[in-house]
Amino acid sequence: MNYNKTFFLCCLLVSLLSVFAFSIESSNAAEYNYEPYGICTHLDWLFFYKTEDEVVKSIEMIKETGVQWVRTGFVWAWLEPEEGKIEEDQINRVMFIANKLKEKEINFYLNLGGTPKWTSENPVVEDYWRYSPTDMEAWRKYIQLLGNRLKGIAKYWEIGNEVDWEAFWKSGMEKYVETLKIAYTELKKIDPEIVVLIGGLATDGVHGFKSGEMVAMDNALQQMYDLGVKDYYDILSIHPYAISELGDTKVSLEKINTAYEVMIKNGDKDKKIWVTEIGLPTSIEEIDEDVQAGNLKEVYTEILKHPQVEKIFWYNFRCKGTDPKDVEHTLGIINYDFSPRKAYYAFKEMKKYVEKPADRKFLKKKQKMIEKIKKETSR
Repeated sequence: MNYNKTFFLCCLLVSLLSVFAFSIESSNAAEYNYEPYGICTHLDWLFFYKTEDEVVKSIEMIKETGVQWVRTGFVWAWLEPEEGKIEEDQINRVMFIANKLKEKEINFYLNLGGTPKWTSENPVVEDYWRYSPTDMEAWRKYIQLLGNRLKGIAKYWEIGNEVDWEAFWKSGMEKYVETLKIAYTELKKIDPEIVVLIGGLATDGVHGFKSGEMVAMDNALQQMYDLGVKDYYDILSIHPYAISELGDTKVSLEKINTAYEVMIKNGDKDKKIWVTEIGLPTSIEEIDEDVQAGNLKEVYTEILKHPQVEKIFWYNFRCKGTDPKDVEHTLGIINYDFSPRKAYYAFKEMKKYVEKPADRKFLKKKQKMIEKIKKETSR
């Protein structure tokens, strides 16, 4: 081997490694137009946020945390409880939310779900909303209605929620992909710039689980690809909870990587991933508010290092009740009465802990160069 060449390559490798390390470890996230901080809300729930004043108060509190993105949405069963009968107060609430968020320079995306009884595959059961619509033309019209009413206002739309789990979807992947394809097609007709998220996976899209009587299916993501989902979504949405593991972020990253491997296998390696739900409840004996707040910091500092993860939405903003033993009543960063929890203050400090988001394309190119040089110098 030519030793002059070896010396040159070694020097170049050291130089590149130094630049690579510096670009990751130096500067602060605040120096960049970086928007990874999201929060899940239910601001559209009229029974949960009973007045517009409560919505405004919530948005002001969200702004104080430094959160840049909010998840809200529509429940079809509430918006159109009878065929053709539109509850305008539901649309008005979301329009109000959108305007108030815009005033505070906070972005948002809309989640769509909840089939009405009149078109549910199983209208005789209490959880009729978990089933696919039987009338896909009605679903198409619903998407057209929302898309046109919110044209120029809502750019990001998520179709369904935890569609691989019976707790939210009981009609299988074939029906889900059919609804997704319709929604994607109609929204893109209205505005080609609209971005469509796949309905957030409850796990990693590969390994199922059972929670009570509700089963999450195996290989859900590959089933979606087999049904032609590749050309009908722009961003993968995933909920890599690690509650059983007491918030271990390594477990969450493994779930993200498992889903990403399926994406790579199906030619979608360049699509981004949004973690649209993750959190840790204090209803668990080992978890108190201090641990929850610490986990929030760890989630953002560790999971955002994944090159495909673009945003993380902590679940939840507001606790849904006051029972300290109830999971949904203890996931929030504020209590049911709007008083802040320790996780709220942790969110306010977040930008001190998250490393800067150097241009990820640049970092990927740099990493490829480093790997190439390593091969050259090992000959």
